[in-house]
Amino acid sequence: SSSPQWPALRSTISIPGATAMLEASKAKVSIQSSSRDKSLSQQPQQQPQQPQAAQSQPAGALQGQMSLQEAQQTNAVMSNLLHQNGHLTVELRSRDRALMQLKAALVQETSVRQKVEEKAAQLERTLLLREADCSFML
Repeated sequence: SSSPQWPALRSTISIPGATAMLEASKAKVSIQSSSRDKSLSQQPQQQPQQPQAAQSQPAGALQGQMSLQEAQQTNAVMSNLLHQNGHLTVELRSRDRALMQLKAALVQETSVRQKVEEKAAQLERTLLLREADCSFML
């Protein structure tokens, strides 16, 4: 009475790679059964027929889901994109720091230029006043 429940239970389980594990377990059963006598080896040959019937049911259940290979490919693409994203984030931060340094240097240069221009204007006024004083004295 418990055997009919297993195919129904297996049809509700949709684990990627489960069919590969099922095939591996079939291979183990056939290897183990070859070491037994013929009367016992006939029984394990009948058991794989039940998982084959159950195997066709999960295939229908997996149609709406990714296969193992698709999941691995998607995982590889996502890993690559995350790696590129991390690299680009580091690159952006580096460029942002360089830009901030350039802005700071530009602000400092502008400030120095303003001070130099103010000093030059002051010296020019002083020079004009002295020239006027000198020409007045002569």
